[in-house]
Amino acid sequence: MSIVCTAHAAEPTKHYTLDSTETAVTESGTVEHKSGIIDNAAYFSDNAYASLPSGIMSDMTDFTISAWVKPNNVSTWARVFDFGTGTSKYMFLTLTNGSNTVFAITNNGAGSEQKITAPVTFENGVWTHIAVTKSGNTGIIYVNGIESGRNESM
Repeated sequence: MSIVCTAHAAEPTKHYTLDSTETAVTESGTVEHKSGIIDNAAYFSDNAYASLPSGIMSDMTDFTISAWVKPNNVSTWARVFDFGTGTSKYMFLTLTNGSNTVFAITNNGAGSEQKITAPVTFENGVWTHIAVTKSGNTGIIYVNGIESGRNESM
């Protein structure tokens, strides 16, 4: 998996490959590095995760975050990413909440979440590209380059 964060610039402002050579990433749990869509990819076992540098999103208001994912088991509420500082300031992307793909962001706890939902089903064992963009008040989820969910009140 590759996590790419951009501030709508020509080049990514942050790019983490998760290919075992990325020195800014700390892995926890069982993580294997195998062939992916672009070079190597990180394959996470249950409860394994990668920690990215603290505060990587703190200076971004408009952004794009994208990743190639290949789930072995699409588990409800399992995260593609989850950035934040506890339960009051965070953003996350989950492939499914049981029925939809969900991106949520808040600066004031779960009761103040702004969400984008997309009626997308991910197949086990299939590489899929997913991206979340936020520009101004508009947030969009793209799956394989196709707009799949939008919220114009973020």
